[in-house]
Amino acid sequence: MVSQRTLEYGFREELGVGPLRFLRLLRLHMARRELARSQAASTTVADVADHFGILHHSRFAAEYANLFGEMPSQTLARPTLHVASPMLLSTSWNS
Repeated sequence: MVSQRTLEYGFREELGVGPLRFLRLLRLHMARRELARSQAASTTVADVADHFGILHHSRFAAEYANLFGEMPSQTLARPTLHVASPMLLSTSWNS
């Protein structure tokens, strides 16, 4: 077992971000993958956010737009896409 501080240092050393930021980024990437392969007629952005445990929808939309350069609704509105592994899409962990 490691201390919370040791875990924090390990994440920062290996990934450049802390564990909580890593989890937020992972959820954003998983939500993007789900939005990209869903159909707007049968899915809502709120449903996807809720599925991944994202409770603050306005904060989700702002962080999503900041990270991906478009609103979640824009991703959902595009024709269905296959998106690769969620963590491979980020240009930077620190975005």
